[in-house]
Amino acid sequence: MALNAASSDGTGYARVLQPDAAKVFSARAQRLRALASMESGLSPFLALLAQIADAQQSVCSTLATGVLQPILRAGPVPLGADAPLPDIWLTALRALLNALQVPDEPIGACIARLGQQPPEALQDFAVALLSGNPNQLDRSDAALLAAALQVVWTAAAAQLDPVALDPDRSPRGCPACGSAPVSSVLLAGGNTQGLRYLCCSLCSTQWNLPRIRCVWCGASGRIGYYHVQDSDAGVRAEACDDCKTYTKILDQEKHPGLESFADDLATLGLDVMMAEAGYARFGLNPFLLPGV
Repeated sequence: MALNAASSDGTGYARVLQPDAAKVFSARAQRLRALASMESGLSPFLALLAQIADAQQSVCSTLATGVLQPILRAGPVPLGADAPLPDIWLTALRALLNALQVPDEPIGACIARLGQQPPEALQDFAVALLSGNPNQLDRSDAALLAAALQVVWTAAAAQLDPVALDPDRSPRGCPACGSAPVSSVLLAGGNTQGLRYLCCSLCSTQWNLPRIRCVWCGASGRIGYYHVQDSDAGVRAEACDDCKTYTKILDQEKHPGLESFADDLATLGLDVMMAEAGYARFGLNPFLLPGV
């Protein structure tokens, strides 16, 4: 993922990495296409999401200026995704729907359906999604709504003053917007070599958390690492036996091409394995909602 160093506390490395709005979604689309080309049962799904990521990048590029001020909030995180949502996300949604050329069901029907919804209904849908209550939504609708929200919050996060980003103000959540992580990565290169960063599911900001520490409860004594047998994808589940939660960890040191969203989507078998073992996932990928 393309990122910009944001803030440091004298440790010699940035505790927070802001997204590079000019390329974050195009990098994701490239990785999704690479994964889709491997001809697994997930290939059509990943190829479709690559199209969505391309559309996200196209729209994000039009929001280079003017997006930050309507979203800024007073509180522990500067981009808190709470109601009322700024109208600029509706502009992004319309642009995203226009940019997508997907005639096939169910996404084609979803594009048409969302395009006919009044702004008030779309705002209600988005608030439900952001508040963690997506069950009232059609899952394909939820995926495209989330894609539009990601565009706006990512563009805004890229423009934040780094001084405003403090991981200590938002335990378990993104220091920019407060959202849950989608996964975590072990970075390669530079002064972040080997460090673990959590990746925001909404705004693509990354923030440092020491390795061998539970993302949910903070414990470090009973941490285990699991992967699908015979898999060398570089993706493991970091699981805590104190709280029985897990978060995926992607090793970019050994596999430089890994991307937080794309490779999470491509490793659903690991989620199934962890659920069968009695662990609950901490984190969110909006494109993995049931039925999407």
